[in-house]
Order: sequence, then C-alpha cells, then structure tokens
Amino acid sequence: MTFRLDCDQALLVARKFFGKDGQAIELSGERTQNFHIISTTGEYLLKISSPAEDLALVDLETRVLQHVAQTDPALPVPRVLASLDGDLSVPIGGGPPRVARLLQYLPGIPLSESRVRSTQQRFCLGRTLAKLDLALSSFDDPLAHHRDLIWDIKRASQVRPFLTLIDPNRRGFLKELLDRFEQETLPRLEGLSQQIIHNDMNMQNVLVDTINNSRVAAILDFGDVIQGPRVIDLAVLAAAQTPELGAHPLSAASEIVAAYHAVAQLSGHEIDILFDLMIARYLVSVTVTEWLAQRDPSNRRYIMKNNKSSWHGLERLTPLPRAEAQELFRDICRGSATP
Repeated sequence: MTFRLDCDQALLVARKFFGKDGQAIELSGERTQNFHIISTTGEYLLKISSPAEDLALVDLETRVLQHVAQTDPALPVPRVLASLDGDLSVPIGGGPPRVARLLQYLPGIPLSESRVRSTQQRFCLGRTLAKLDLALSSFDDPLAHHRDLIWDIKRASQVRPFLTLIDPNRRGFLKELLDRFEQETLPRLEGLSQQIIHNDMNMQNVLVDTINNSRVAAILDFGDVIQGPRVIDLAVLAAAQTPELGAHPLSAASEIVAAYHAVAQLSGHEIDILFDLMIARYLVSVTVTEWLAQRDPSNRRYIMKNNKSSWHGLERLTPLPRAEAQELFRDICRGSATP
C-alpha cells in the first residue's frame, strides 16, 4: 500500500504547517515526494518523506543543508524554512510516520537538459563542488559514517548479486570490472582520508542558470550524504561529463578535475584513483538502476534515466590504460596539459 499525496493534499500541508497557499506541482523523485509550491509570497519546494525513510536520516539532511548555508552562504544550496511553529520538519498524519519540510525553491534547469556544454561551465562545476566539499569538511555526524547505501561506491561489492539481472552478453564484462575494483581499487580507497560528502552529484542534482548555462544555480538532494573520501564526489561529477565528438574520452572530465584542484588541492593518491572511481560509478549505476527498475516497474522511466549514458561511459573509458588516465589527470592538475 502506498501513502502518496496528490497536489491538493500537498497544498493543504503547505498551508496548514507553513502558511503557504497557491499552486502545487509535483516533481519527480526516487523516494521523497517533491512539490513545487507557487505562492503569492514566493516559490518553495515542499518535501514529503517516504514511509520507508529513517526520519533520523531526514534530519541529517536538514542539518547538512543548514551547515553548508552557514559555512559558505554563497554556495547555491536551498535554505530550509521553518514552519509556523518554528520547526524545520513537521509530522503529517494519514499513514506511517512521515515528515514535511519546506525549502527555498532555486530556479534553473537540470544540467542534463542544458544545451550548453562548455569549458566555462565545467570550470564552474568543478569550483562549486570543491567549495561544497570544503564546507562539508567541517561537518560530522555518526549517522553518516556507516550508512548502508546501495549507491555508495565504497560498497560497490554489494551490487554483485545484481549482475544476474544484466544481459548475459554484458554480464561477464561487469564481473571483470567488479573483480578489479575489489582487488585493486578498494585497498587504495580505504587509505584515503574521509569526510562528509554529497555522494550524488549527478546531472539531475545540479541546476544551471536558465539564461547563463555556464553558471551553477543549485545543488540539490543531499539525501545520500555519507562519510567517504571527497574524491568520490569528484568522480561522480566527472563521470557525468560527456566529451565533445572526437575529443579525448577524458577531456571534459579533466576540466572538472582541474577546476576542483585549483580550489581544493588533490593529493597524488586522490588523483591516481580518480579514473578507477569513475568506472566504479558507471558500474554501480548500470547495475543498481536495473535492480531498482525491476523492483518498481511503474517508476522505471525515472530510475533508468542515466542507465544508457552510464553504459556509454563504460564503453568510452574502459579501453583506456589506467596509467594514461592517471598521467593525464596529473598533468591537468599541474596546468600543463590540454587533452
């Protein structure tokens, strides 16, 4: 049995608890229900937690957003707004425990829908992510240390049972990649320093300005924050970049890396593991989305939105020798290479 709100019910929640009236438009979401509230006093994002969500983790997301806003107010993250009673989340009835939160609505278009793909845009993305990781480095909470998230690259081994869902013609290829991750990448990953990270900097969670597509307008969805090496955030964002036709497979990603490094200097170990983490991100993406889509066929279109591009990423990067990728990233961080 599902306990989903329709737009009229969402507007009632916004009015009753937050004093916002007007129009409610439902937006997409994997777990949380999201509603764009258009009111005479402004535009807002109403978030209704899923009955399956741990409310302590919902509170963790709220506190992370508050910390980032206080630490670096210039970062484009939504502000959490208090209810009429001064609470940052309010329980709603009509089923299992759920809470409603009201956030600032930040306009923009998802990076995935931006027609512009430019060096300037990628530099802005890299710098913004670096500033976000710097802000997150001073936040900590035990709840984020041992989260069992299926999207956690550090725990890529947990996708092995999902390989049975993959086309048999591709299954062996993914098994080889997972074996290599466990044998060669994971031991190096465990030696890196860790902090709280966003963990899901994909093309839907970054908005760019509707007029100036090179400017980052918003970073969304902090629901998967974990403790982990910050280079995972960089790997997720870099993996989402598609190079221009005929360009080096890592040309777009390397511009992200160079911009990040200019703000938050990467260690040699972080640079050298980045390529392997990008491949691991693709591996996790193609397997987890297939598993989730089979569990929830009604939401398959939303779940599979990045599946095809992740397969393309694997096909583009896996032929590259690791040493070549490592040297390219080292050179770009030294400012001496143009891929």
